Formats: sequence, structure tokens, C-alpha cells
Amino acid sequence: MAIEAKTKVIGAHTYTVRTLGAITARGVFVRLVKTVGGALAGGTATGALVKVLESVSESDLAYFCDVFAAQTTVAAQGKAGATVQQPLASIFDLHFAGRMLDMFQWLKFSVESNYPDVFLALASAVQREEANVTAEESAS
Repeated sequence: MAIEAKTKVIGAHTYTVRTLGAITARGVFVRLVKTVGGALAGGTATGALVKVLESVSESDLAYFCDVFAAQTTVAAQGKAGATVQQPLASIFDLHFAGRMLDMFQWLKFSVESNYPDVFLALASAVQREEANVTAEESAS
């Protein structure tokens, strides 16, 4: 499998994220699981999100943003109206100033782009668990 690129519009910007190489991806994955894995195990999707936000340290968030920003470009208007791809890492601070929700949406997109099979499995497990909770509540 080759390095792939996925593109998504978030807010008013178009982001292109290149997948990480396998060596970098495995290290990032281990840190990701250690950082938020426990929060994703069990509970509802909303509960898992709250646990993720509570469990992420400032240094972990900076690490993930730095790793994925190095793999991301943002479409910008250049001279004469031409669209150019600008490296996100070089403009990160100003680009996301006052737009934290967009930053988290971009980070989520970056992680999902690099580990799509993992997130499909997690989403399926959460849906099954939520369906079981609903069925148990209905039976009560």
C-alpha cells in the first residue's frame, strides 16, 4: 500500500491529509491507544467523548497535532486567484486561532484517515453496545 491522501472541507478550508508511513503510524497508534483507548472502551459515544477529553494531556494533544500537521496541507488562494497547497505545520498557530472546533474536527479527520479500519471497528462496537443498552432498557 502506498501513501494515500484524503481531502475534506472543514469550515471554510479544504484539508488534505497524507497517511503516515508504517513506522511512524505504529508509534502514533500506540500513544493514541494509551492516551484515549480506555475512554473508548464501553459506554455511550457521548460518554466516550467526555472521557477522551478528560484523559488527553496538553503534551499529548500537542504531539498529535504536530504529527498530523506535518502530513497536512490547506488549500489557500495564491496570487492571481490560483489555489495553492500550504503546509499546515507552517501556519498552525494562526490558522486555528479562535477556531478550536475546526482544529478538533481536522484532528479527528487526520486520525480517521490514518486508521480507518480501527475506527470502523470501534464505531461498530459502540453501535452494538448502544443497541444492547436500548434493548435492555426496553425489556425493563
